[in-house]
Amino acid sequence: MNVTRTSNLGTFGIAVAPDQKKYWIEIQLIDEQKKPVANMPYMADNHPTLGDEKPASFTGVSDSNGIIRIEDLTLRTLFLKIEAQPLADEMEKRPLGPGPRRSAYERKMSPIGVDEETGCIVYYTVIGDLCNKAPKMECWDEQYKKFNKTEWVKYKNKKIGDDKSKIIPQYPEFHFPDPLFPGLGIDIIHFNQKIFIEICPFRSWKLLLHNTKDYSIVNAYNQGLMANLTYEDSNYFFKFFDSFRDLTSVPSWVNGYQTYHALVIDVPFREGYKGAVFLDTAEFLKDQPELDSKVIIKEEVEGKLQIRLLDPADTQLFYFYSDEQVVVAWRGSQELDDWLSDFTFRPIRTSSRIENSKMPQQMVPEGFVHKGFWDAFRLAKDVFDTEFDHLLLAINKSKSTKKALYICGHSLGGALSLIHATDLKSSNPILYTYGMPRVFTLSAIKYLEGITHYRHVNDADLVTFVPPEAQMDNNLYDLFGTFVGFLTSVTQLINSKVNRGEKDECYLHHGDIVIFFKAEQHYTRLEPTLDIDGGVHRKALVMNAIFSMAKFYLVPALNSEAYSQAEELQKKNTALFPPNANPQQDSMINPMHHLMGDRYLPFLSNQLIELIDPAKPMERKRYRQKFINKINPYSGPGKACEDERQRNLLFNAMQEKLSVTLEISKKAEGGSDALERFRSLQTDESDEL
Repeated sequence: MNVTRTSNLGTFGIAVAPDQKKYWIEIQLIDEQKKPVANMPYMADNHPTLGDEKPASFTGVSDSNGIIRIEDLTLRTLFLKIEAQPLADEMEKRPLGPGPRRSAYERKMSPIGVDEETGCIVYYTVIGDLCNKAPKMECWDEQYKKFNKTEWVKYKNKKIGDDKSKIIPQYPEFHFPDPLFPGLGIDIIHFNQKIFIEICPFRSWKLLLHNTKDYSIVNAYNQGLMANLTYEDSNYFFKFFDSFRDLTSVPSWVNGYQTYHALVIDVPFREGYKGAVFLDTAEFLKDQPELDSKVIIKEEVEGKLQIRLLDPADTQLFYFYSDEQVVVAWRGSQELDDWLSDFTFRPIRTSSRIENSKMPQQMVPEGFVHKGFWDAFRLAKDVFDTEFDHLLLAINKSKSTKKALYICGHSLGGALSLIHATDLKSSNPILYTYGMPRVFTLSAIKYLEGITHYRHVNDADLVTFVPPEAQMDNNLYDLFGTFVGFLTSVTQLINSKVNRGEKDECYLHHGDIVIFFKAEQHYTRLEPTLDIDGGVHRKALVMNAIFSMAKFYLVPALNSEAYSQAEELQKKNTALFPPNANPQQDSMINPMHHLMGDRYLPFLSNQLIELIDPAKPMERKRYRQKFINKINPYSGPGKACEDERQRNLLFNAMQEKLSVTLEISKKAEGGSDALERFRSLQTDESDEL
């Protein structure tokens, strides 16, 4: 029986009532794939209504089916907590479930749902909703905070134990929405029934990348997305980096109306990215007036140590890393200083601190490097020597034997990426570049043959034709400066077209070309024309292009048989895909073909969509099919140029072989889920022909 005081006066103020009714609840802990979370130590408080009463406390362990049953509850909210470390360790092992993701906002506004199969109530939670405290996370140590500018914050208006000024770490918000760890409150309306608590796995996104010498379309897209991301400022970059820990949706970049989603896999939180660094020489030099916007470097020239002042340059890059991956991206030409770097054609010797060496050494034993690109690279490396040392540490110091280094860049960023890959040649970098200019001369290119490099060229992209394929050095650079030296280099270029020696140190491209080729089909026929001396009509042989055209995604390294056949169809002494050079295009050189976000990335994205979902109707496929139907057999006017027709048919065969570039992704752990996720999220847009 319960005794309740109804009055402070006399014995008649005591009322006797039956004992308060007791309640029960059965809770089943499950993950997003509806599998039970077993053997979790828990504690629960049945909070009192009155402030002077102590809560009823319950402890135990979830059974083999993840079930927790608590009885003798009163009609007061039940707060459930689970021992943090066992819960975090277990939920790191659980993969994400299928279907759309639930955002932190949706969890907050609609934390409860109904299970379709059983009709039971479901609480949607993350581990931070249940943890009794923060679990141990190695990536939140002092070194991490130093290099990621992660702040430690004071919650001035909230009690944290008995110490109101205690400093607590700012944990990833998605997984830990409340740093005070109050536990999960279960409302009394759900007593006397079974409920589910669905726990989001303690995971992190990670780029799907493959450490292989073979060409990967997924590598091409993801590294292209990173190369494009370099054009954003540091705030945007860190926001993007933080999205790797937010499982609301996959990390993405938005270009106006179009969103480009990264191909990602979900990994245990501890295997996710541990740090990120964004470097900008312009911002650094702006805050260092004592340097007068110049940086002094020491370099070895012909065996002698020399001091040189670097002119101001605007060089940006970022990198992020995990135990198994390091991703480095360099920004391309954007500011005036960048374009000056591009058109400073003079080749010079390389000299740099190679890895941990304190003295300058030759990066390549022979040959030369483009002075403008070299200075931009040296400026970044000398200004941010500490950050580059940290990058080297991230590459070399790892618990994993599967460490892989990925470097990428667009335009000038591609040039700097190649120099950086040369500097880190011993780490076996996987280099993907887009619209990059020539960087090294003949002898240096031979030294770089072991570097895995796929060089993407969008049709007749202007920047891929500079600096010219010629020997460009002259003493007038030293005597009269860059402008006069440049004019003399142009004269040398004209001369080289006539008299080029086999040993000339001319600029050449490095890497295996991947070209987005806009193909045309020409035909010849007799057409009337006027005689120059009197209006007599004659017939002349005229060459025209048919109206239909198509754009192919060509990776010569995938189809050596077609490559060798195509070479036979070319003019004398000309190959279809000449090594270290640009192929002969059907289009005129066009600077608009150079844009990363508007030309390269959409074409990469559309090709990936086509490979993942072959049945999807796409405009690009319709264009190609219409073109092939026109030329096989040829059904246009006049007589087709047969060598060109055979070439275009081989291009189509090479295009169809692209599906093999997806196989490595399908076989990778989590790869199929990543491809399916991309298929459901990414939309295609019209290719620019």
